[in-house]
Amino acid sequence: MFAGLTAGTIAAYTAYTLGVTQWRIQFRQAMNTADSEASARATDSLINYETVKLYGNEAHERRRYDECLAGARGQAR
Repeated sequence: MFAGLTAGTIAAYTAYTLGVTQWRIQFRQAMNTADSEASARATDSLINYETVKLYGNEAHERRRYDECLAGARGQAR
């Protein structure tokens, strides 16, 4: 009797854990994508520092980076 109850509890816990994990994967992937995009924007701006400075696009680059960070923060919740 107790063996059946134990096996049922373990099976229910395993099913629940797998279900929640699969559900959370979509959020984690979206967060990773947003974080990668923010990193790429920051790297691009730093690599092209002279060009950004020459054409006075600091505000534009800052806004683009802030948008990426906002997206990453929104996905983290």
